This record gives sequence, C-alpha cells and structure tokens, in this order.
Amino acid sequence: MCAVAIQILTGPGTSGGNTQKTASDVFGWPAGRWLIGAAGLVLAGVAVYQFIRGVRHKFLDDSKTEQMPRAVRTWFTILGTIGHVARAVVFALVAAFLLKAAYDYKANEAIGLDGALAKLHNGAYGSWLLGAVAAGLIAFSCFSLVEARYRRI
Repeated sequence: MCAVAIQILTGPGTSGGNTQKTASDVFGWPAGRWLIGAAGLVLAGVAVYQFIRGVRHKFLDDSKTEQMPRAVRTWFTILGTIGHVARAVVFALVAAFLLKAAYDYKANEAIGLDGALAKLHNGAYGSWLLGAVAAGLIAFSCFSLVEARYRRI
C-alpha cells in the first residue's frame, strides 16, 4: 500500500482500470450490485476494526511486550497506533468508493487501493494527506518488522 502511495505521489499513471472492469463484471451477475455493496460493508468493518485496534492498543495483546526493552515498547506502541489508523483510513476509502458504486450502480466508480489513494491525492490538501497516509503505512511496516520478532504464537 505504501509503494502505491509513493508511486502516486511521484508520477502520473492510470488507476482503477482493473477494478472498474471487475466491478462491471460483478454488476452483470445476479445480485451483483448487492455483492459490491457487501464487499464495501466488509471493508468498512475492517476499517473500523483496524481503527479500534490501533486507538485502543489491542495489537499489544498479540505481542510479547514484557520481553521488549522499554524504548522498543514505546516506539512499538507509537508505530502500531499510527500504522493501524493509517490502514483504517485506506480501508475506509476503498469501502466508501465500493459502497458509492453499488448505490449509484456505476462500475466506473468502483476503485481499488490505487484509485482510492489517487482520489485522496486529488482532493484538497491531497499531497499532504497522501503523504500522511504513506507515512502511516511506513510506520505500520516498521511496526510489523518489530512484531515479527515479538509476536505471540
């Protein structure tokens, strides 16, 4: 996700083509509109889950924080919080566009991750917002590296 955000920030490109084709294919199925809407609702649920997990520090329950040095635990908590909230933003963006496409019954409004980040970039303060999301996703990747070492199995 971070790589897509950086690619959008650094250069022009096309986005959403494959997602629009897939959505138009699904719209052609019986109850396709409802399937797109259901996918949007699932992603919205994932966004809420990621947000709650980050803000309430639920991710700490899955790690051996008692084995971490104090400084590592502090940074692990900060990076985990920022990273989970950034992931929630990305999932919420994709969910919103899927739900809008299902509601309006327009496959061209269904966009994937790259399209959602591109829409964020094209909005007011877009470069700053996209940069913040990219930084949050970088924080999540750093969190994941530390989590790999201290994960409860």
